[in-house]
Amino acid sequence: MPPAHPPGGNSGGTPPPPSSRDDSEIRYRALVETIPHGILELDAKGTITFANSAHARIYGYRADAMVGRSILDQCANDKERLRVKAHLAFIMDQQPHPTPWYGVDRTRDGRLINTQVEWNYRLDSGGAIVGLIAVTSDITHRKRAEKALTDNLSFMNTLIDTIPNPVFYKDQQGYFLGCNVAYAETLGLTKERILGRRLIDLQTTLQSDMAEHYHRQDLLLIQNTGIQTHEEKIRCADGVHRIFELNKATFSDAEDQVAGLVGIMLDITERKQALKALKESQDLFEAFMRHLPGLAFMKDPNGVYLYVNNSFSHYSGLRALDQIGLSDQQLWDASTAEALQANDRVVLDSKTAQSHMETVQLSDHEKRYLLTARFPVFKDNLLFAPVSYT
Repeated sequence: MPPAHPPGGNSGGTPPPPSSRDDSEIRYRALVETIPHGILELDAKGTITFANSAHARIYGYRADAMVGRSILDQCANDKERLRVKAHLAFIMDQQPHPTPWYGVDRTRDGRLINTQVEWNYRLDSGGAIVGLIAVTSDITHRKRAEKALTDNLSFMNTLIDTIPNPVFYKDQQGYFLGCNVAYAETLGLTKERILGRRLIDLQTTLQSDMAEHYHRQDLLLIQNTGIQTHEEKIRCADGVHRIFELNKATFSDAEDQVAGLVGIMLDITERKQALKALKESQDLFEAFMRHLPGLAFMKDPNGVYLYVNNSFSHYSGLRALDQIGLSDQQLWDASTAEALQANDRVVLDSKTAQSHMETVQLSDHEKRYLLTARFPVFKDNLLFAPVSYT
């Protein structure tokens, strides 16, 4: 009798179980359709032979509508098409090692998108190249973010270079991350020569021991985060020694970890020289007044004493410091105070120098007859006080 079932068959018409090859095909298809990146198969001429649904979504087409189209149809313009066509010909002719391709494409609705394409060769069963497999990513948002970051960095560099004071910033090891033109000119180096190096690595006008000193200060500040302000005398690129006020502060990264420090240098040489000249002038004035045998004083417009010399103190019987801030009524008798203030008003009203014969009763109750010359002092074009000598 013939067998009840054909060899290899099954009863009840149940289909045979799927083979391992079928399982692999199913898994492959599921994986390709799950990946969020566009996947293409191309022949040697750049014609699309397969496109997954993600690729179709990127360009606004149905997946089956893309099969048979050329990848040149996706290009943003004629210039981009020529570039892609030339690169495809180069790939198929020279067979270089695959490297990412960056292009600009146009979607179905006319939008321009930036794309990154990772690709590899597609081989037949004999190992011959018959086309390409490409994975496309829409990097438009990334490109916009990169451009915004680049624009921001460009703006910050321009802003920093506009600052006339030397500005610099370093990482946590003291290596320069950046500086402005003023800082580079102070050291006598180009910005390119400074970036990526430490101060102790640079051949500058700074002596090596001073460079070590500044470097140690920077590392100490980074270890003990905060703000540091100090003055330094620095020999600049032009050979001139200048006094700078250095203001430095640490900065943190996105994870709130200390990332380095930023500093700005203020040239206070002229300020220091002006203060020195002022001090010398004050010392000279004090020396002159201290040894002047005549009485000298200065009042504000309200008649309050701002300054008296030693001779004036001798006659009044009070120390010079004890008289500062007092008025004539507090130093003299009523009639004397009234007469002195009347003479003050003549000078203040006329805004000219005046001489007066005055009688003053001193602390020993003796009267003194004084020839007093008063003259006004102007400050910011305003009458400041009468200054007198006797």
